[in-house]
Amino acid sequence: MATFKIFDRDCCVREDVKVLLAQMYDYQSQNSVVEKCVTNCQYLYGNLVDYARVDGYKGVDARVVPVFAISTREATATVTLAVHLVIVDSKGRALDPSWEIHARDPEYAFDFKKMREKMSRLLRKQQPEQETRMALERFLGLKKCADEINAGHLVVDAEYYYAQAEFVEAAHERFLGLKKCAD
Repeated sequence: MATFKIFDRDCCVREDVKVLLAQMYDYQSQNSVVEKCVTNCQYLYGNLVDYARVDGYKGVDARVVPVFAISTREATATVTLAVHLVIVDSKGRALDPSWEIHARDPEYAFDFKKMREKMSRLLRKQQPEQETRMALERFLGLKKCADEINAGHLVVDAEYYYAQAEFVEAAHERFLGLKKCAD
């Protein structure tokens, strides 16, 4: 039995996943949501598992992983490093459920060495040791959260999780209603 894939053959995000992400991004941007990557990953990953189950797949070809999200703003010459959670498929393609980071169009580093190389190249210098140590500590903490989510355990901010779920589900019902009217 096959696994549920989040990307199609053309390396595009599946349409049903794209709709779900768009609704999550709408909620997050309208409500100025920041620093909720754990709950966002928990919600998206849970939905992917549900999609797989409903469609008869044996599982999801993806897992939650910690990353270093590096973004640059040329206009202000700023480099931003965020230690963050995303969902990655077996080919290393990332799906970011957090609007706050996704909107920056970051480059992801999946390990500490690659992050240091990218940051050094962008900053043309070494990162301060304290900042590097704090990023590594956060990365390791998020690794534990990712392992828990991948194992099927809940590690969420329940109030935010359910508020986003209500918004997304209502938006999804409206989307399906509009789609039926168009058909």
